[in-house]
Amino acid sequence: MARLALRLSLFLAGSLFIPACTDKGGTSGTVPAPPAPSAQFPSTDRTRSAYSPIQMGATDAAVQNFWKYFRDRRDSLIVGEAVDEEAYDDLLKKLQKVQPGLFIQLGVSSRPYEMIVTAEGRRELFNIAEAIVAQAPPVDGWVFRALVPKLGLPKTTRWNDVLVPMADVTFRPLALEDGKLGLRLFIPKLRRQDTVEAHSALLRALDHALGERGLAIAIEGTEVASTPEGPEARELRPLAELEDFLRRRWKTLSLTYENFPLMLRTRTFLDFDSLQRSFPTLVIVTHALAEVQSSGLPTPAYNVTLADLDHDVLTAFEKSEGGLTVLVETFGGKRTYYSYVSTKVDPKALESAIRSKHPGHHLTWESRKDSEWSFIRRYSRDYGF
Repeated sequence: MARLALRLSLFLAGSLFIPACTDKGGTSGTVPAPPAPSAQFPSTDRTRSAYSPIQMGATDAAVQNFWKYFRDRRDSLIVGEAVDEEAYDDLLKKLQKVQPGLFIQLGVSSRPYEMIVTAEGRRELFNIAEAIVAQAPPVDGWVFRALVPKLGLPKTTRWNDVLVPMADVTFRPLALEDGKLGLRLFIPKLRRQDTVEAHSALLRALDHALGERGLAIAIEGTEVASTPEGPEARELRPLAELEDFLRRRWKTLSLTYENFPLMLRTRTFLDFDSLQRSFPTLVIVTHALAEVQSSGLPTPAYNVTLADLDHDVLTAFEKSEGGLTVLVETFGGKRTYYSYVSTKVDPKALESAIRSKHPGHHLTWESRKDSEWSFIRRYSRDYGF
């Protein structure tokens, strides 16, 4: 069956229906390599480009062919306010000559029409989807996107004949290996024969609730069950609270950069698009660590003594709801805190308060405008969080 998405305005009106799905996939993090004991700590920028010309070079001709085919045949895609399945399938074949595993969602019942190149949650294909859309030609009356955007949780979601009211859905977080997070989703009185369809429906609803990238990075896997009865049911959280739960949860990544360990802490989920409007200023607090191993990481005993300072810097802006810390990086003898704050916040006042409370530590503070959240977008894209 062709993978046709009901136009997004129907979703925004409160209902979501996608008639087909593929399995979600993911990749694991980098295994740290031991550093050279006598090496100098590198000081170069640790971000890198999201995709390289070499990566896309072998498929450039196929990308251009895809977009030429779309320009030439775009009118045949639309039949009234619906999508012509035969034309859609032909376009999909052109896309999958660029990269198997990519799919298309179309919204064509009102202008501007919309086309989304989706990786169906496969993180290893995100950069390729973005590279393809980056080469899209200007086409009057059309908008092109890479990956399903965050639209919010629908009121209902349907797969085939199974309709799920989202207000009835609850969840329980599942702790997986390596600090990864899974979800067990509960639907009242779910029949065993409806489990597969209900699961597919909920995955598509989560795609739209968190965005394709957000869901794939925040949640490692999901399972579905009938809502339990009794005290166990009272411990479950409404699915509407999932985004807030994820935003408050931290995850850690152990990586390497130039053969030195790079330790990251980041929020499980952040809605960049909405938060950047409230917090357009990037504040960077750098702590020069006093007791450091040859790897550049703090000694274990010294690291324990930093707990109070760490807590105060992490929560400095959240206490007043004036911002939030989005990333903590430990690397090369330094621990750096990256926060985004409101224009109403005075970072100098918070700096003075923290210096006064923790006088024995060498901290440097800097701030700059980053209203598009370019820094954290690039960092998260490069390191997969």
